[in-house]
Amino acid sequence: MTEAVEGLKLTHKGRAVLRLSGADEQLHTVSEPVVNDVALSPDDPLVYTVLTRRLAAAGEGLLVDPYFKAENLRWILEATSICRILISKRASAKERPIIAIALATLPNGHSVEVRATDDTNLHDRRIIAVDGSVQLIGTSLNGVGRHETAMVTPEPSIAKAYKDSSEKLWTGAEKVEPQHPKAPVSEADYGS
Repeated sequence: MTEAVEGLKLTHKGRAVLRLSGADEQLHTVSEPVVNDVALSPDDPLVYTVLTRRLAAAGEGLLVDPYFKAENLRWILEATSICRILISKRASAKERPIIAIALATLPNGHSVEVRATDDTNLHDRRIIAVDGSVQLIGTSLNGVGRHETAMVTPEPSIAKAYKDSSEKLWTGAEKVEPQHPKAPVSEADYGS
């Protein structure tokens, strides 16, 4: 290694040693480091930029956030490709009618499906990317920018457990149907 303006730099000889050792993946990581875990600080003026990039990197993935708020739906639709959002029936009883109206009235509201589960196993916030990778979020999206939190990438066996349980919860959850604001809303539709 040699010292460079931007920090330490791997020499040609160092790269050759890595390549010969069969560590091609490590060689890629050295040349393009990937940050898996990140702190989201309310003091960071770019906190929403970091969060948006993480959500966008999930592609047409699944966002699991029991306390998801309708106010975040426009941002999800405009800045990411997330196409599924799983929320909690209990935690979102008052929010679901607002989410239903947002789904019916926001441009491209039809491109995301929101489901609500009454399963008490739903607690941790997470993103399940299209490629199956998982990121855990320490707080609900509505808490980012207000609380110190982190996004953490769990090791593969834990990620698989989160992915499997998320898909199971999704399958058993009830779809939040888009609701036009002029259509009558029945309290029975959104009661817990």
